[in-house]
Amino acid sequence: MDAKEKEYFEQKRKSATTETENDLKKSITHLLEDIHDESLAVPQERPPELTVARTVARFAALISVLSIQSDKQVQKNIELQKDVHKLTVGLHKFTIALIVLAVIQIFAAIYPLFKRSGDSSGRPGITNQIVNTGR
Repeated sequence: MDAKEKEYFEQKRKSATTETENDLKKSITHLLEDIHDESLAVPQERPPELTVARTVARFAALISVLSIQSDKQVQKNIELQKDVHKLTVGLHKFTIALIVLAVIQIFAAIYPLFKRSGDSSGRPGITNQIVNTGR
């Protein structure tokens, strides 16, 4: 490759880098307008092959911007899913604690009744009351 070709490719790469940087800063609407603008070039303005090539390049820029935005949104969704998972685990633990508390309260409410039924103090317990009410 001679110096002239090397300079051409370096200039082409520099131009492509500049175009890419500019396109990535544009809004989706602006890129879509660019695509239409490129595709509507008349043959007298430039050869049809160049019109197609430039339209495809703008379309690639649009896809790239959409992809970058999609990646950002996916990362946000992943963070939200992590938060939802933490809340779900916390709710699960809270539910277990409530069940344990309910069991303790039920036991505390029923225990005196069982204690009285086994009591030999002469007072009728719940078992004796059930038996005495029957015939």
